Amino acid sequence: MFGQLRTRLAMLESRLRTLLAGLEAQTRALKGEIETIDAGALAPLGRAEARAKEAAGQAAQRLGAARAAVDRLAPPA
Repeated sequence: MFGQLRTRLAMLESRLRTLLAGLEAQTRALKGEIETIDAGALAPLGRAEARAKEAAGQAAQRLGAARAAVDRLAPPA
């Protein structure tokens, strides 16, 4: 009786280990897909951020030039 129970438990354990191994493989695959999607989504954001910083730098230069022109044209105080 205990022998049969032990055999059944061993079979059940074997099935559970097989299922667990399959789930672990699926989890690793999903993590890889998620990382790929994240990288694909973050790349355009990084480029947009770089363009925004460049535009801000150009705007600061233009503002500095405009202030210098106003200072040159302003009457002495």
